[in-house]
Amino acid sequence: MMRSMLEALSDFLGIPVGRLDTGNSTAMELAPSSAGIRDLTGATDGTLSLLILSKHTDQAACIQALDTAVRRLTQTRTLPAGDCWQMYAADTSTQTNYIAKDGDYWIYSCIISVRFISKEGFINA
Repeated sequence: MMRSMLEALSDFLGIPVGRLDTGNSTAMELAPSSAGIRDLTGATDGTLSLLILSKHTDQAACIQALDTAVRRLTQTRTLPAGDCWQMYAADTSTQTNYIAKDGDYWIYSCIISVRFISKEGFINA
């Protein structure tokens, strides 16, 4: 389920999942997330933490790429949904911050927490 949510966020933001490419690029991957709380119906209220990295020769463009992604997720009224899950809120866990300078490239990151409801229910044993 987390993989399908990550892929939906990738499509929503237009940012690929995985490593940064050579040259100017932005990429995202899962960051440590909470397990969530399961209620008596079997639905889970959880959090997916999304790490977004940006690398660019222009420091301002690097920061802008992350700020655009943060605004897109935190200021939208409609977040992605799947067959058994619905994202309903997003907030910034870690503001855009400096990671490193690698040669000519500035590298920055941020973490966005996305809240979701999973309707998978209990596993029948």
